[in-house]
Amino acid sequence: MKKHRTTVAIAFVALLAAAGSDANAGKGKIRRGGGSLERTSNGVVFREKATHTKGIRSKATFGLLGKTLGVTNEQSAGGVKSTVKRGRQRVTKAVAAKGNGTEAASTHEKKNFFTRKWKAKIRRSDTVSANEVTELAARKKLGGDWQMQAPRRTGRMGNSEEFINGQPQAVSPTKKPFRGKLKGSRSISRTPDNMEIADTQSKRWGLLKTVSFGLLGKKKRVAIEQKQTPDGMDVTMTTPRAKMTRKTVVGDGVTISTGEYSKKGRVRERDETRISQTGGVHRTEKLRRDGSVKEIVTERMSNDGRTRITRKKVRKDGSVRKIKEKESVIGADGKKSWQRSRTTFRKNGKVRTNIGIGKVDGEWRANVKTPIGSIGSTKERITTSGPGPAQTTPRAE
Repeated sequence: MKKHRTTVAIAFVALLAAAGSDANAGKGKIRRGGGSLERTSNGVVFREKATHTKGIRSKATFGLLGKTLGVTNEQSAGGVKSTVKRGRQRVTKAVAAKGNGTEAASTHEKKNFFTRKWKAKIRRSDTVSANEVTELAARKKLGGDWQMQAPRRTGRMGNSEEFINGQPQAVSPTKKPFRGKLKGSRSISRTPDNMEIADTQSKRWGLLKTVSFGLLGKKKRVAIEQKQTPDGMDVTMTTPRAKMTRKTVVGDGVTISTGEYSKKGRVRERDETRISQTGGVHRTEKLRRDGSVKEIVTERMSNDGRTRITRKKVRKDGSVRKIKEKESVIGADGKKSWQRSRTTFRKNGKVRTNIGIGKVDGEWRANVKTPIGSIGSTKERITTSGPGPAQTTPRAE
């Protein structure tokens, strides 16, 4: 009997150590997805997704199940939207330009366990300018009616006021903007030039530290911050090992964002995205350990169905080694024309080889150019009717 108890105790301690160790799925990985342009009924949008998972269920299902905290960013010509999701709850924040600042509409939703439908629980409207922050909130009561709360205003001096019957009354700042697992924490701060309002959603874990009352193990934390500024919105996801940021500036019919992904303190990727009423451009730079650029990916997409993706391989000395292109055009008759090309360059910038193939206006086209001979002729781009990589210097791409 004692041997049986000893075996059970050893197995229990080993299970706790495995659950609380850093070798498990909760060590700070960010699963990234998307990060590309898409055509929708409202025009071209840029969408990216990042998820953090942990637990044995996450390992067994490759991140499909288990405890999850994720964020999805969507950038369009009219503004930017960010959604934080945890379990059956999510918070969506959409920011658009308004006057000399920005206005955000936030919704806290919960999915019904039986009907699997999302139902709104809290709605917030926040306006940020250079001198003040205005907050409006409404909660859904049990009877189904929405209960409006008194509007709040916070000035540059940090004083918060609540207007009741048109009369201002001093109140404490908002601490918890929502409820449930995504109740979050809100902070209103000021910079030398502007005001800012930030909502932070976080999750902490560490079973060994919890069961040992803080004597063993360590508590880890993943956090997602949605910061609204007079210029737009900044979204930051931080784990013990990785960090992802997206800073978006919202203008009149155009939005510009810059993103960065770092792991273990080293920047791995950085990108810039511009979305307008006519289309979008997304440019990504992948970096080496020494910080030099090893690959540049440029994606262009227009509302009329023209798409071009250019991948440029860069040597350590900065010269271009290879350029790959994919192009597609949807004609007026609904038929799709496409072509692909692969061009390699010498260090002096001269073309070494060029291989192209495609189907344009129902006809196949191909060309091969090598130092010993050529077949076919070098074709222009079908997306812009301009020169292709084999007809220009690699620096011009």
